[in-house]
Amino acid sequence: MSRITDAVQRITALAPTPEMLPLLTRLLRDPTSDLEEIATVARHDMDLAASLLKRCNSATRRGAEPVESVDEAILRLGLQSVLEIVMTLLSQRLYALPPEAQTHLRGLWDHALLTGILARDIVQNTELSRPMAFTAGLLHDIGKVFLIKAGPTEYVQTLQRAQRHHRACADQEEEDFGTHHGTVGGEMLSRWKLPASIVTGVWFHHHTDLVGEQSALARAIEMADALTYVAGYGLADYYSRFPNALRNLEEFHFKPIDVTELLANGLREAEQVRQLLGSGN
Repeated sequence: MSRITDAVQRITALAPTPEMLPLLTRLLRDPTSDLEEIATVARHDMDLAASLLKRCNSATRRGAEPVESVDEAILRLGLQSVLEIVMTLLSQRLYALPPEAQTHLRGLWDHALLTGILARDIVQNTELSRPMAFTAGLLHDIGKVFLIKAGPTEYVQTLQRAQRHHRACADQEEEDFGTHHGTVGGEMLSRWKLPASIVTGVWFHHHTDLVGEQSALARAIEMADALTYVAGYGLADYYSRFPNALRNLEEFHFKPIDVTELLANGLREAEQVRQLLGSGN
């Protein structure tokens, strides 16, 4: 299985920085970012422009007159909403899978989307940045994409073993390949120069006991990840791998009864986003 590890290292070393990522990174690091820069990028990205206009003209946001320009849509939506749209569109592109992976990883982006939404809402009463949490949640499983591209047949077998034995996917990956998708994803995001808190959150979301004082975002992702599996977005019978779920609920000041509303709101928003982007799932 060392071939897979070698292949992952080659892929992550050669993978170019995705389009829009420099813009995304600036938005995350500077809440006062110039909206004109965003508008300039959007004018040259038809999918982004269409998403901004559709979100702005949705039933819940429509004003007296429909918005017809990217510039007006950005001003009406505000920076945080624009940031989420940029990140969501970028993540949809990053999670594109080869045909051989569709059977076993179908819905991976849907899982990541709901995890991002829930992570953002979980940290709302903390000092953690909601945009950082949303972005880290969206990208928490990006390492799986690199693993499946490095060895489609071997990785599918790993997923099958994890499901058959009710094991954590990360644990099975570690046994089979000597690494797991959190490590692979964290290393890739570090190469792409995303903020350190996002890199740490993704890198350690399966090992939140290892990151000490920096573990709050990783624990938020862990909790969001668990709830996403509970909602049916992920491998069946996978929730048993989350022994820290109750501890995380307490840390983020959630009572068990609050989780029902959190999930309901998250599922509703995820469906709206899928419709906005025209997702097939």
